[in-house]
Amino acid sequence: MTLERYLGGLTARLFVLMAAGITGLVSLFGFVAQLSLVGKGGYHVTDALLNTLLTAPGRFVTLSPVALLLACLLALGGLSRWSELQAFQALGHPPARLIGAQARLVLPLTLLVLALAQFVVPAAQFIAQTHQAQALGPGAPELANGGFWAEHGGQYLNVGRFDYDNTPQQIDIYAFTPEGRLTTALHAKRATIAPDGTWTLVQVRETTITPTGALATTYHDTQGWTPFLSTRQMRLLSLPPAALSPLSLIRFIRAGQQQGAEVSRYEQSLWALLSLPPSALAMVLIAAPFGFGRPRQTNAGRPLFIGALIGLGFELTQQLITQTGERLALPAPLTALLPSALLLLLALRLLSRQQAQLTRHRARSVKHLAGWSDTSQP
Repeated sequence: MTLERYLGGLTARLFVLMAAGITGLVSLFGFVAQLSLVGKGGYHVTDALLNTLLTAPGRFVTLSPVALLLACLLALGGLSRWSELQAFQALGHPPARLIGAQARLVLPLTLLVLALAQFVVPAAQFIAQTHQAQALGPGAPELANGGFWAEHGGQYLNVGRFDYDNTPQQIDIYAFTPEGRLTTALHAKRATIAPDGTWTLVQVRETTITPTGALATTYHDTQGWTPFLSTRQMRLLSLPPAALSPLSLIRFIRAGQQQGAEVSRYEQSLWALLSLPPSALAMVLIAAPFGFGRPRQTNAGRPLFIGALIGLGFELTQQLITQTGERLALPAPLTALLPSALLLLLALRLLSRQQAQLTRHRARSVKHLAGWSDTSQP
C-alpha cells in the first residue's frame, strides 16, 4: 500500500466518523429546539425527530470543512504519536507529499457536498417544512423565509413572505405594456392557492393607470388570478435561500438582476456553497503545522482541542465578515471567500515557519554529527 493511499484512507475514515459525530451533535441541539413546539397543534416528539433528521443533510453540508479539519488533525496526530510520520520523512517522503495525500480528499468531498446541496437538501427541507406546517396546524408560527420577485410576459410578481403553510402574503402584481408603461398595480394581503394552481387574492387594492396618467383605485374582498408560476416553482420559492439548490439560486439571481430586484440574500447563499471547496483546502493546510508534532508527544485530545478552536474561530470570523459585508453592501464573493483566503495565508505562513525550523534543526544535527566524527578520530 502506497503512502498516499494509507494516509488518504485513514483520513477518509476519520472524516466519516467526525462528520457523523459533529452533525449528530449539532442536530441534537436542533432537536432540543424542536421540542419547544411539541404540544402545539398536532406536533409530537416523533415530528420533532423527523424534522431533525430531514434537516441533517443541510447541517452536514455546512459542517463538512470542519469535519475534514478534525480528520486531518487526528490522522496526522496519530501517525506522529507512534513516530510513523518521522519514519515516512526519514524514508525521503517530504511533508508536502503527506499534505497532498490529504488534499486529494477535497475534490470528492466537493462533489459529494454539491450533489447533496443540489438533489437532497432542498427536497428534504421542503418535506420537513411541509410536514411541520401540517402537524402544527393553523396556530403555527410564521416562517421568516422572505419573499421573491418573478416576471413573465410584462407581469411582475412580488411575494413579501410566506405563512406557516406556504401561503403567499403581501402580494404585489404589476402589469406593463410592451413599451414599458405601467398599466395596473395590484396589492393583496394574501392568496389562497387552489388545487389547479389558480390564486384567490384576498383584500385586494387595484390601481389602474390610464395613458394620460390618471389613477383609478378599486377595492375587492377577493379576486381571482392565474399565476405564471407552476406549483413546483412556488414550492422552491417558499424555501429559505440557504435551502435552495445551487442551480435554483443561479436562476433566481439572474432573474432578479434582470428585473432590478434585491438578490443579495440569494447571492450570499450561493457563494456560501461555492466557498466550501477553498474552505476545505484551507482546513487541510492549517491542520499540517499542528499535525506534525514530535514523536509520542501528541495526546489523543490535543488534535480535537486544536480543531475545535480553529473551527470555532473560522466560524466566528465568517459570520463577522458576512454581517459586515451585508451592512456595507460588499460583494458576496468577497465576503464568502475572504475567511478561507485568510485561513490559507495563515496556513502557508505556519508551514513556511515550520519548514524553516526543520531546516535549522537538520543543519544543527549535521553540524553536531560532523563535530562528533572529528573528535572521535584517533
